Amino acid sequence: MSVAQVNSAMFKFQRVRNRKFKPPMEPLPQRVLATQPMNAQIECAFYTRLPPEIRNDIYKLVFSTNAGIVTDTAKSKEQDQSRRSPSLDIIPRSSTPIAEDSTTLWKKMIWTTAPPLEPQAHPLSILLTCRRINQEATVLAFNTYAFIFSTVTTFHRLRTSTSHLSRLQFDAISRLAYDFDVSFTYNHRQAADFAANAILLFPNISRVELCCRRFSVLPNQMHVPFAYREETDFEEATRKYVPHWYSDALKDVVENRSFSWQKGSRWKVEWPQIDADPPEFEMEYTYGSYDRPVRLRWVGGVPESEEDAPRGTAMCCCGCGDLVWTKGLLVQETGRRVEIETVFYGCKNEYESERERRGLLVRLREGAERLSLVERSGGMGWEVDRKYWERLRKRNRRWLKG
Repeated sequence: MSVAQVNSAMFKFQRVRNRKFKPPMEPLPQRVLATQPMNAQIECAFYTRLPPEIRNDIYKLVFSTNAGIVTDTAKSKEQDQSRRSPSLDIIPRSSTPIAEDSTTLWKKMIWTTAPPLEPQAHPLSILLTCRRINQEATVLAFNTYAFIFSTVTTFHRLRTSTSHLSRLQFDAISRLAYDFDVSFTYNHRQAADFAANAILLFPNISRVELCCRRFSVLPNQMHVPFAYREETDFEEATRKYVPHWYSDALKDVVENRSFSWQKGSRWKVEWPQIDADPPEFEMEYTYGSYDRPVRLRWVGGVPESEEDAPRGTAMCCCGCGDLVWTKGLLVQETGRRVEIETVFYGCKNEYESERERRGLLVRLREGAERLSLVERSGGMGWEVDRKYWERLRKRNRRWLKG
């Protein structure tokens, strides 16, 4: 054996030994749709006798149900965890992360929840009813349902996860979603990479959803307090009413940070909230106010709840009471259009209890009075008495003792 062969063998051994992750699994063989006649089943005898038009309407209603997203109507955290959507990812998720640091162990300890008490129905379960329904509704399901990913979604991972699908199923995919779940840190680059890779890989994709928990939102991640340059009225409105991380994610997609789009295939961002005909919002100017000279007024009036908000908007999670834009439209020079929408989920009670635990929400008990603000060396603060500091030292034990 020559010296070059020995060095090559040692290099391969060193490379395999230093690998910190397992190589991806081999893709599954592509599925071939059967061409044999259908075998009717007794359980589906009534449904399969319905006219095709009615069955198609039922399929669309079932598959368009967003079962993976839990809104304020959810009653408990168990329902929230049990209604997560299945992923197209065929690579099994290991119970042990690649590199478990203190942050990962803390998240596993804090956010581990008990399994659901009873199984919940899922829209795709109708495909398991009988063979006839599976054959006639599979393509429609891939075209209507928004499949959720919750792992690292590089271009290679997306392509490997869907390589077992037939060409008909692959081309039918038009909606994808990415669930940040509890590990979401509002990294706009992660959201931008997923959106760009989905647009590159799936030719018929028309909608991308970015799903994240409502109670993990911080005010500085939703709004930018001031502008760094002179801006137009429309730029000022988008800066105030578009979540900061969401706006940066769309900029990364269109400004060639996630992928270098070639000339003739570049994208731009449009906001249907302003460009709607007739418009749903009107700009109003509050002269004399330095921080908010331009505001948006909804034509339909101030919504009383989340359900009354116009489409593409949601009540801000930071508690300011304004509507934020959660839906943007990417328009390519070729005429292709893709919706990028942010979907917040999580029950309202859980959101408020989490804010209260972090000290962001203070509830006044019966008999308590608001403290008066006083001017201090570092700004404005609350004037508290000696009893407050004694309780604080007792609660924090030895940390603040002495």
